[in-house]
Parts: sequence; structure tokens; C-alpha cells
Amino acid sequence: MAQGMTYKDFEARMAAARAAHLKNIDITGKKIQGIYTQAARDLAKRAEATKVGTLTERWVKDYQKALEKRIEQMRGELGGTILSGMCKSAGLPGDTVEGWLNDALAMVGVDGSFTGTFSRTPDAALRMLIDGRMYRDGKSLSRRIWNRTDQLQGSIEDILTQGIAQHRSALQIAQDLEAYVSPKAKMPVSWLTLYPDIPFDRQIDYNAQRLARTAISHAYWAANMAAAKANPFCRAMHWQLSPSHYERQVARFGEDICDAYASHDEGLGHGNFPIDDVPMPHAQCLCATWQVVPELSDVADRLGAWVDGGEDAELDAAFGEWKVGKPALTRIEMKAAANEETPVKIRKLADINLNLLEGKFGKIQTSETILTEERAAHIQERHPEDYALFEKYGVQTIRKPDLILVDEKHEGTVLMIRKTKDTNLNAIVRLVLPGEDEKRKNSVMTFYRIRDKNVEKLKKKSEILYSKE
Repeated sequence: MAQGMTYKDFEARMAAARAAHLKNIDITGKKIQGIYTQAARDLAKRAEATKVGTLTERWVKDYQKALEKRIEQMRGELGGTILSGMCKSAGLPGDTVEGWLNDALAMVGVDGSFTGTFSRTPDAALRMLIDGRMYRDGKSLSRRIWNRTDQLQGSIEDILTQGIAQHRSALQIAQDLEAYVSPKAKMPVSWLTLYPDIPFDRQIDYNAQRLARTAISHAYWAANMAAAKANPFCRAMHWQLSPSHYERQVARFGEDICDAYASHDEGLGHGNFPIDDVPMPHAQCLCATWQVVPELSDVADRLGAWVDGGEDAELDAAFGEWKVGKPALTRIEMKAAANEETPVKIRKLADINLNLLEGKFGKIQTSETILTEERAAHIQERHPEDYALFEKYGVQTIRKPDLILVDEKHEGTVLMIRKTKDTNLNAIVRLVLPGEDEKRKNSVMTFYRIRDKNVEKLKKKSEILYSKE
């Protein structure tokens, strides 16, 4: 049986994907704020450039035409920004499942990769969100954006009309427009006197921000559901309250629907839902959903048996095309045993000093450490700037590390860190533990640079097996 990462590892992976999703929302929000800020400047500039005494009815009509163009441009910018954010977050759940399955293959020495298998799973869900078919009111993304910008356009036209009626100069109207449209501007003291019928929105971009947060969160949720349905190992979907839920909701307003979801139980476990029956998060919801899956070692054993020719109708249905597209797919050790002349897609790196490790792990099966082609591709894809450093220092890092830490999240795994003049290099190595297949080799899972302060953090929370200092 394969030994390795637990279900807690999958939770950690989903937490990392969730963090990336929330960061994406934050970045998108700042971009939207920038769109409004630039629009405010452009509108003010056009009014400010007007000559004294020319604020006529004709000028107002010309300005309204220019305003329509600028608002239309704004709609395009908002739509592109929100759609980009949706697509970015929608890719995270599938990437997470792919990485998890790739690690399962590596655990049993299967030379293959699921990368790209889940890349198209969110496409249909995204299209339904964009078209509005996933919402009760049926409004598309473009219609929702139009509604918000149309209201803004109407308010700007009212400011122009009322400003001229009160004989305000072009410069004054320009300042009024910039204050109204800019997200960071404060309400002028005279606003309520000048424009009593136009409420000054202190967060003019709030509705667009809210739309973006909701659309991106729904894209992430929908992609998560699609990935769950495509993952034959997924048993259910878990609803987890946001860490800030009590403070943001319960303490101020009492429990809401999310509390009911988190306590839901129909025999699948507390907070777990059937994959086809997971509720959509409400607007601006920060709660998380993730797949309920078996231990990675169990997944690895099942995949390994299937690759070896075992019958598994569920895996055939889910990954049959993937398997057909990889006719040479088999275990690395089996390739070598079947034909010593067959090129094996592994690369021997160095021998580990077992004396530094066996006090913790017992008698490790081999000192030999390898890099598979799949793990090399992983490093090149995820840490492209670090791959050249791996080629230069990888062997030295494994042979003579300056620091060895226990990877607390992954069983039988260590962090081997070597300090260079400019940075620190971290090789994460999965060891072949006592009782595991003696034909297997210790394997580098990934490699990347790590800053001094992060090394210190790791030292504080991880068991130190060796330190040169």
C-alpha cells in the first residue's frame, strides 16, 4: 500500500486555492476602482477644457454624446476585468485536483500526468453564469454591468443640467463630476445645496465591486462543482463557514443561511452535500466549499492498480480517454524490470545521507534520489525561474543540505534547504519508508527558492533533523 499524504493535505490544497481566489477578488476590485478613477479624470478634463461662456444647450448635447462613448468604454473595461477575474478563479479548483492526482501517480511510481485533464471542466458553468442562465432573474453579466453604468450616466447628466442651471463654471462642474465619479473623493461641502436631488454616493464603485465579487465567487463555486463531478474520487462537497462569519454576520445580525448549510447533515457527514445538490453562495459570501475525498494513499493504490490493468468502471468512465491517450502509461519500476534497454524517464540525482534521516524515519529503503520527467515538468511549469537553479544546485542541495526539516503536512517527506550567496534553495523530497516497495527511489517532488524569513518560520513550526549552523 502506498504511504503518504492524508485528507488534511487536500484541505490544505483547497485552502491555498481559496486564498488565491480571494487575492484575485482583491486585485479585481482594485482594477475596478482604477477604472472609475480614470473615468472621473476623463470626464472632468472634457468639462474643464470648455471655454468660458460656452456652457450652452448645444454643448450639453455634445457632452452627453461624449459621455455615452466614455460610459460604453467603461462597460467594456468592467466586463473585461470581471470576466478575466472569473476565468482566473474558475481555473483554480481543477488545477488543485490535477496536482493532487499527479502526486497520487508519483506515489506509486506511475509515469504520467493529469495536467490539462480538468482544464475545460468549468467552461459550461462559466458560460451559464455569463449568459445569466444560472440566476433566477436570467440577467446576463453584460446586462448587470449595463444597469449599473446606466444609473451612473443618468446621474452625471443630471449634474450637468443642474450645474448649468445654477450658472456654475466649467471648472466647477468639472470638479463636481470628478468628485462624484472618483471612488476616493469626499463629498464637497456644498453638494446637498447644489444638487439636492442627486445623493452623493461615497462608494460610487460599490455596486460594480459587489457585482465582481459575486460573479468571481460564483465562477469559483461553479468550477469547483464541475471539478467535483469530473473527479471519480469525490464523495461529497463540504460547506465550511468563513473564519470571519461570526464577527461579520452572527455577532451583528444573527445566524443566516450559511449556518444552516454548515450544520446540514443527510448522512454524508456534518456540513456535507451530495455533489449535485450544493447550494450556490449568496452575494459576497466568504464561506468555502471543498471536495470530500479519500486519503491520497488510497487514491494512489487505486490508480496504480487501474494503470496495471485492473478493472475499475468508475475510473474508466472518468479517465478512459486520458488513459487511451497515453499508451505507454505504466509504472516506472515495471518499465525497468520488463526491459533494461527501455529508456526510463527518470534521472538519478544524488545519494542522501541516511544518517541524518533514519533517527526519525527508521531504515529508509535506499539512499538513491531521483527526479521523474513529470516532476521536472512540474518545476518548470510552476517555478520556471527556479529550474535553472535546480540544474545548477539541485544535486548539491540533496547531497549536502544546510538544513533538513520534516514536512509536517506530508508523511515521509522532508525539506532539504541549501543556502547560496543570494537566496535559499528548497528541495522537497519524498522518502521510501520502511515497509514500502524497495524498488522505489526517493523522489524530488518540487524545488524552489525560499526567502530567509520564510526559512525561519519553517524552523519554528517544523521538526529540525539537521542544521549546519
